Amino acid sequence: MKSAVIVFPGSNCDRDAHDALAKLTGKAPAMVWHKDGEIPAGT
Repeated sequence: MKSAVIVFPGSNCDRDAHDALAKLTGKAPAMVWHKDGEIPAGT
């Protein structure tokens, strides 16, 4: 499974979501800035 965490200014749980997904899936999710025009390839 591939995953990504959308990062917004002022949010404080993006690292927690990243760590939880990494622990559950065994793979680090991509961190995607909210203003990025697209999700990275392979995500």
